[in-house]
This record gives sequence, C-alpha cells and structure tokens, in this order.
Amino acid sequence: MIGLPVFSGFGSGLGVLSGPTGGYLLGYLLLVPVCALTVRRFPDRRIPQTVGMIAGTALLYLAGTVWFCLLTHRDPVSALGICVLPFLPGDALKILAAVSLGPLLRKRIFPEREGGQS
Repeated sequence: MIGLPVFSGFGSGLGVLSGPTGGYLLGYLLLVPVCALTVRRFPDRRIPQTVGMIAGTALLYLAGTVWFCLLTHRDPVSALGICVLPFLPGDALKILAAVSLGPLLRKRIFPEREGGQS
C-alpha cells in the first residue's frame, strides 16, 4: 500500500488492490487460514490437507471472481473463463507439490517437534 512494487509487472499500491484482480489478492486472506488450520490439524495426513488446500483455493477464486464481476460488469461464466480456468492446472500442481513436499520439509526444518508440526 505504501508503493513498493510487489505485485506482477512491478505494480504497487491501493490501485492494484482496488483493481479488477484485487479480489484475488485479497482472497489470499481467506486461503491462508484455511490451509494453515488444515495442515496444523492434520500434519501427517495428505488427503485432509489436499481437501483444505482445495477449499482455501476455492474461497480465493470465489472472492476474486465476485470482485472481478462487480468491477468489470462481466457475467460469472466469462469471469471464470478469464480468471480461473487458466490457473486451475498450475494451482493443482502447486497443491500436489505442497502436500507432497510440505511434510518432508516440516520434519527437516522442525525435527524436534512431534510430527514436524510448526
């Protein structure tokens, strides 16, 4: 918000957050606690972690798509085609990578904790 270029294309500030894709950026505020709570609750169970990450990602997509529709006056179907469908394969790969590598990394980073919980 103070102008540091932290968004894609070196964008910054409230203009990016209040723009058409700002809802997806703010949607991370929904995704993070859902994923974190799921991983903490099920540190060694990959299926619940996967479900939690999918749920968090769905909340992110929901928030972002609603925001996008409101600002651009597009219908939800075209918004999904523009803003969600192209990102599904990459997000699926990231979820699989997180669920596969997360437990291994947790155990290496926090070996003293039972089950690698952080």
